[in-house]
Amino acid sequence: MSPNLPRNAMFRAEAVRSLCWPSAGTTLERPPEGGTPSGSGPTFPRRASPTECRVPAVRWRVLACALGVLLLAADASAADTTVPLVVRHRHYFVLVNAAGTAPSVSLQSRTFFTYSDVVQYQVIDDRDAVRLEGVLPVHERLTKAVPGAAAPLYLIAANPGMNGVAFDADQPWGVVAGNQGLGSNGPVPPLFLYVPPECEQFKLTCDSTSPNEGARVTVRRPDGAEAAVMDGEFDQPETRTVAVPPEGRGKVWTFTWGRPQSVKAALDDVVVTLDGALAPVLWPRADWAEKHGPDIWRRHKAVLDAESAQPPKPRQADGQGK
Repeated sequence: MSPNLPRNAMFRAEAVRSLCWPSAGTTLERPPEGGTPSGSGPTFPRRASPTECRVPAVRWRVLACALGVLLLAADASAADTTVPLVVRHRHYFVLVNAAGTAPSVSLQSRTFFTYSDVVQYQVIDDRDAVRLEGVLPVHERLTKAVPGAAAPLYLIAANPGMNGVAFDADQPWGVVAGNQGLGSNGPVPPLFLYVPPECEQFKLTCDSTSPNEGARVTVRRPDGAEAAVMDGEFDQPETRTVAVPPEGRGKVWTFTWGRPQSVKAALDDVVVTLDGALAPVLWPRADWAEKHGPDIWRRHKAVLDAESAQPPKPRQADGQGK
């Protein structure tokens, strides 16, 4: 079974703030069906509903990650670095092929309640070619080498619907937390974000629509100092602007999750979204964020600069084209 989703969805403020890997001079026009412009890679699509179940192969865009040291200001207990990251609904992962050989990816289905949703997945290389795709049944795990010649970068899209999926790989990877957000389930390991030199501030949004569920999300600067704490149920999305001092730019910041302290709620089903002059990718290791974060940001920034240089589209008069 090969689920179908529309290709090519441009993302802006209301859509997914995705990531791109274009070469110099690459245009950003929509490629023809079944094809891709020379020099372009995939782009993250718009935010999709949980019922949509295929990963659109589009041009790539941004990712950014948080870094740091792990002090949890919740109940004085240290952050658990051993728990896997489990996400629900559609998510995107960036894999950096640091070894130059075919990487292996791992997907494990996690079920919740009586949901029967399978995991739809795709592995796309930096030339927009689908290398691997399929359906992972509930309760099952897949570990497989990516076929074909080794590529420098891969985009992995996974949609477990109302269930969950845990992703891993034998090469450095990060999870995209752009406008679509990082929707975690249960405990979350520390994650790390590369904050580029150009970033003076970024926005952090927390959202959890389920009752009696929330989180305490703590952001720490590279020196371990607390930069922001968001604590609550987040029945309505809450956004905080996080200032980035000069000494914290071009470095890795740390994000940790804990049980909320301000309300009686469990740590569960929280969506964390990043926005700003950075690539919204969160890495499970600080050294990965430090080593690969700058290149991801460089690629993403090139796309943003190219977009901003494009002339605005002319507005159509009311009723035109009807």
